Order: sequence, then C-alpha cells, then structure tokens
Amino acid sequence: MTTLKTLIFTIMLSVSFVTEAKEHTVGAYTVWGSYSAGGFTWKNIVVPASTKRNELITIAKRLKSTYPNTRIHIFNDDTKIKQYVQRDIYFSAPDRSKVKKVEFPGAWVDKHFLGNINDRSTESMETGQWQLVTPYGEPIDPL
Repeated sequence: MTTLKTLIFTIMLSVSFVTEAKEHTVGAYTVWGSYSAGGFTWKNIVVPASTKRNELITIAKRLKSTYPNTRIHIFNDDTKIKQYVQRDIYFSAPDRSKVKKVEFPGAWVDKHFLGNINDRSTESMETGQWQLVTPYGEPIDPL
C-alpha cells in the first residue's frame, strides 16, 4: 500500500510540473498553471503589480465564476511562483524524503502573494462559503 501511495504521489508531482507553465492570459490576469498539494488542486494567478484592493476583489469574483470549485493563489509577480509551488508540494508530501527539499521564498511571498480564493465552508471555518482571504487566512471578501 505504501508503494502505491508513493507511486501515485510521484505521478501527481510529475503532472504538477508539466502543467505549471503559463497557460494563457485572460483580461487583467494571467493563469500561471495548476498543481496538487495537500489533497487539493491549486491554480496560480498573476495580476498586474498595480492591482488595487477593489480590483483584486473584482478579479477574484470573476475567477470564482470561471473556476467555481478551484482553490486559487493570487500573486502580483511570477518570478518565484515555481519555487513557491515546489515548496508547497514538498511541505505537503506524505513522505518528504521522496521529494526535493525547497526553501520557502518568504520575503517574496510577503511582498507578492496577495491572497487565496479558498473554501471556507467546513465547520471549522464557520463561514459556510468560499472567500477571498489573505495568505494568512484573514477574510478580504466573501465570493
């Protein structure tokens, strides 16, 4: 059973890196790719660095409509998304000894990670809905 889990994780990891290249640009954001980590599939979005809070909320609502059941990271720079993704995959791996260790790009995240679209419908989250939240889970806007 452990071998099967390792094989499945390895396949997921391989697929993740195949799909992490930029997919296409749509309006005021770029879809930078998708990956799986921690039992969820995430899509990465890059918005212009000049994006204001009200514009971020508008973009998030459009993203939620376009990708209704997808968890999304929103950044305003793409230079370290690959490192962020690799770290998330490493950190979420059931057996980290089988995945390359990658350092967390903390300073870059603090500056360029604007928020998540995340499911807050579990009892522990108490809100019963999807929301745009900060990288640390604080609500920005219900979607």
